[in-house]
Amino acid sequence: MNINPELAKILNKISPELFNDIQKIESIDYLAFTYPGNHNSISYLDNLKADRGEDVWTSKYRTQMSILRFFNKYKIVLANYKLTDHVFSYYLFYYLNNFDYEELSGERLVEAYTYLNYSEDAHWDEEDEKYDSALHNSCMNDRRDCLTLYVENPEVIKVATVSLNNAIIARCLLWTIDNQTYYDNIYAIDDLEHWWLKLKMQELGYEKITDHKVSVRLSVTKQAQHVPFFTPYLDNMCFINGTDDLHKLCKSSSGSKVLLEFSNHRSDKYYVYCKSTNGHPYADDCYLKCSHEDCTNKGNITRNGIYCNEHIIR
Repeated sequence: MNINPELAKILNKISPELFNDIQKIESIDYLAFTYPGNHNSISYLDNLKADRGEDVWTSKYRTQMSILRFFNKYKIVLANYKLTDHVFSYYLFYYLNNFDYEELSGERLVEAYTYLNYSEDAHWDEEDEKYDSALHNSCMNDRRDCLTLYVENPEVIKVATVSLNNAIIARCLLWTIDNQTYYDNIYAIDDLEHWWLKLKMQELGYEKITDHKVSVRLSVTKQAQHVPFFTPYLDNMCFINGTDDLHKLCKSSSGSKVLLEFSNHRSDKYYVYCKSTNGHPYADDCYLKCSHEDCTNKGNITRNGIYCNEHIIR
C-alpha cells in the first residue's frame, strides 16, 4: 500500500505494529490525510473501483472519513496495540504539533507562574468570567513571594513549559534527585496540551514523581526577620522534619500554616526537607502532630505545618 510519508511516519511512531497491519489492507491504496492541517480525517482510493482520476492523491474518487471511523471500518482494534481512541488522538496531536518546549530555572522560573504569560486560547467561562483551565486557576500564579525556594535551588527544581506563539499552554515542576529527573502535576489549558507535555516527559525519560519514593534537602538564603518567607505548594512533594536544630518558623503560601526551617547557626542558609508523597499528598506520614505544649488537639495537622489552627504562630 502507498501511504503519504507524513501519515506513515506518525503511524509508525505511535505503533509500528499498527502501521504494519494497516499496510496489509489490500482493498485500499494511497492513504493520506484528507486536507493539509486537518489531521482527524484521512482519505484513500478503493482498489475495487475502476475510476481513479489523473492524480491519485487528489482524485475526486477518493473516499474520506475520520481516522477512528477508518479503524472501525477495517476492523483495526486499537486495544490490540495497547491504545484507546483517546490515547491515539493524544499521540496524533503530539506528533503533529511542534510546540516550543523549554525548561526554566532560577529567576526565569518565575515566568512560568506569571498569569500574563499564559495563552488566551483556553475556554472562557462566561458565568464565572474567567478562564476554565488548570493552568489559569493554579493557586501559585503570580505568587513570586512563594517561589524563593524554587528560584534558589536550580540544580534540583526547574519548570517545564510548553508554549505556542510565545504564550504558555502547559507547565509542570521538574525535580532532579540523584541524577534522575521526575515530573510533577501538569497544569495545561486543556486535555490535549496536558497530554502533549506528558508525552514529552516520557520521550525525555522523565518519570512521574508519584511512582517513586524520593527525598531531597533544599536551601534558601536567610532573610531579615521582618521579611516573610512563604513556602510554595509542592504538588506531590511535602515538607518533612529534618535533623538540624530548629531555627525559626515561616508561613506557608496560604499564610495559615507554618513550616519548620532548619539551619546551622553559622550558615547563611536555611534548610528544608522534602519527600515525595507517592500520589497521596495528604498521606498520614506527611503530617506532623501539633507541637504546642498546651495543645489538646490530638489529631494530625496540615502537611506544611507543625501547629494546629488553634496554635498557629503568625
